[in-house]
Amino acid sequence: MRDIKFEFDKVNSGLQQPRPRETACASTSLSIFGMAIGVKYIEEAFDKDAKTNVDLMVENLRSAFKELLDEADWMDEETKANADKKVSAMKQFMAYPDWLFNQSRLEQEFEGLNIVPGKFLQSVLAASQWMSDQELKSLRGITDKDTWLTYPGVVNAFYAPEYNSITFPAGILQP
Repeated sequence: MRDIKFEFDKVNSGLQQPRPRETACASTSLSIFGMAIGVKYIEEAFDKDAKTNVDLMVENLRSAFKELLDEADWMDEETKANADKKVSAMKQFMAYPDWLFNQSRLEQEFEGLNIVPGKFLQSVLAASQWMSDQELKSLRGITDKDTWLTYPGVVNAFYAPEYNSITFPAGILQP
């Protein structure tokens, strides 16, 4: 199965050699258990003061942007008011979700997922089905604008225009 996947990736994305098995397993685990793995990462490798510092930095950026809006002579007052409203409504996701260390909330995150120790393929297929089910359920519900779009260990900060949110995961906040 691994060889078939590599042949596909070789043609599809130009991959020259297969990823080492441990890298593939770690990547698969992260895609399924990113939040749970994030708990360990935060406990062992993250300076919790960084979360407070980046919150302050983003608030300062927001204030500076509002000042620039006030000074923008190329915008009419209605446009300035709308831009100010949007920047005020922008969600901030800094380092990790506050609920990450709440064990019952973390377990709720994985409710319905059935992993069988020692049965990798069966577990990956079950996880894939579970993740698809989660996405389908989200289509029928109200969008939760407080949902994290990534995991704490990710080394990437981004703005998501469809959510009007800015995210700085813990991974990008480390020196």
